[in-house]
Amino acid sequence: MKLGIRAPLFVLAITGYCFIVGCTSRGTSQLCDGFQSYETAKEIRTKFAAVGITGQWHEQYVVPSTAGHTFLKMSGPFRLSGIDGHLELTLYNDRLMTAEFSTAHGQEYIVAMKKEHKKVPEHACEKITVDRRTTFQYFADPDGRFRFDWTDRKLEKEWLNWEMEHF
Repeated sequence: MKLGIRAPLFVLAITGYCFIVGCTSRGTSQLCDGFQSYETAKEIRTKFAAVGITGQWHEQYVVPSTAGHTFLKMSGPFRLSGIDGHLELTLYNDRLMTAEFSTAHGQEYIVAMKKEHKKVPEHACEKITVDRRTTFQYFADPDGRFRFDWTDRKLEKEWLNWEMEHF
């Protein structure tokens, strides 16, 4: 039986398709303190209400000049690993993309993270991967405050691709 060149090409195409589909990261990625990428604003509000976080939190829509997408910033006082600070959640098209925790007690937070066996970059501004698609980095600001940033790479890439196409 002669299959010709079609059979190997068909097998190669099917293998390539399976590889691409199998390697595409789906689902959520862990950000910080139980927050997961792709959570909606409603899910986050429900989570806050369940633990009594309500009154001091603020929401602000950031609408770009070309309103092809939306950003919602949810922010307020928060405690991570026993350290007081300020948490800002950024939702891109109603999907949690980034969590940023800022505090004047950054060194103490780094120590607390290490005690909890969490991955921490060796130096400020160094980006590491802490979950399937989550990058983590921290910044030491000149005023002595620290900012800790968790971002879902897939959502960030989607947003950056949109920006590239429209600007």
